Amino acid sequence: MSRELLWKGPFRFVNSETTDGNPDHIEGPGYDEISSSNGVYALAIKTRKGLAINYVGSTYKGDGFGQRLMQHLHDYMSYQYQQLDFEDLMNGIQTPINVGWLNMLYAMQVRAIQESCLPPSTVEKIREGYRFGINQRKSLLEEMINHPIHGNVCKEDESSFQEIKRMFETGVSIDSFVKDKKVNEDIRKYCRKINNNLKKVYIERFDRAKARQFGVAKCREMRIYVSPMENEIRNTERIIHTSICHHPIQWVREFIAYHLTSADSLGSSRYPLEFLADRMGIDYTGSADLSEPSFNGTE
Repeated sequence: MSRELLWKGPFRFVNSETTDGNPDHIEGPGYDEISSSNGVYALAIKTRKGLAINYVGSTYKGDGFGQRLMQHLHDYMSYQYQQLDFEDLMNGIQTPINVGWLNMLYAMQVRAIQESCLPPSTVEKIREGYRFGINQRKSLLEEMINHPIHGNVCKEDESSFQEIKRMFETGVSIDSFVKDKKVNEDIRKYCRKINNNLKKVYIERFDRAKARQFGVAKCREMRIYVSPMENEIRNTERIIHTSICHHPIQWVREFIAYHLTSADSLGSSRYPLEFLADRMGIDYTGSADLSEPSFNGTE
């Protein structure tokens, strides 16, 4: 990359005076001018220990920052995303309340490339997260089996159900299984039916726990930084995301909390923190422990 990124922000999720008090739009000086632009963005949490990047993403298909960020807001406050204990989050600790439905069907197994490329302490964090996720899977499946309505689907094909149950309990990707055309279509169809009923049970559990409050509280403390650009958007996101992941000092969502990122999925380019400061506009050097970023170009 030949030029330094310039960031705009921070912007914030805020609520309208006429709503229920939950955030429902984005505000900040100059936001209207860039809301329809494409580029890269970073979502950060303002904790008692300082600012911490929670997610790095991009919008490059013409939707603009506005549409993508509002989708994030909706998902953070719904059953889709993982919820974190808010008090721990403010103290710089990520304690999961749940897995989030979007992650429930993905693989929960450490990959060989992760073990070979990442620090052992980071691999153990990923493995710990997967253990939590698998336990969530097991308890949710058990809840569905005993559910007076949704449990009936488990009895329709007991042989296939036992195979699906085994996959859930060992961390196999259910999402990949239902998309694999090598698998018998009737079994895939039955698995999708299991998933649909499981989702309904998950939403019931989410509502009982009043988990939405954790997402709402997190969004209130979120700071949004965007860097509008026209070219190399996806590649720039990869560089930032992968480079921050390579330095286990931050909370990039897929890497630490959601455990979805593998070293090969975002490309092999990993750059030092100096490169992030000089070219990506994200500087950690002002923090004594290299843990708090500042975004070049912002106030």
